[in-house]
Amino acid sequence: MAIFYYRKLDNRKPFYCALTQTYSFNLQLSSLLQERAGFFLATRTRKIPVQKLKFMELFLKCIKRTRKIGRDLKRSTERDIFFYRTNGSYRGLRMAQNLPCHGQRTKTNSQTNKKKRKFFLALSELAKKKHIKKTQKKPTKKSPLKKNAKKK
Repeated sequence: MAIFYYRKLDNRKPFYCALTQTYSFNLQLSSLLQERAGFFLATRTRKIPVQKLKFMELFLKCIKRTRKIGRDLKRSTERDIFFYRTNGSYRGLRMAQNLPCHGQRTKTNSQTNKKKRKFFLALSELAKKKHIKKTQKKPTKKSPLKKNAKKK
């Protein structure tokens, strides 16, 4: 397995496809990297020499000056979403509910988000029921000696 930009890449796939597994690497950026390194798009990951991988990492450092890539982009988007949620804005509420927040319609679109939410709500309800059953005390049989002791 080749390691490129903190990520293990699949050796069986072409390099540009394997790169898209990394956060924020799209086909355009991965094909640009391959052009600059000087090998074909269909080249498999296992056939790329280590020197070319190092060259591409240096090229990525140059790109990082102008745009965020990989973990940096993921951290910044998570930070932005956290800010919107803690700020209490409408956009943050929509993000917390996993609904579209740019004015898209939800009656016909975004059905997958609604299905996911229903599924996770059902799971949480099941978990609550199981927890309640576990915490409820089962009635225990009182010993006949204690009953007789109360009557005296």
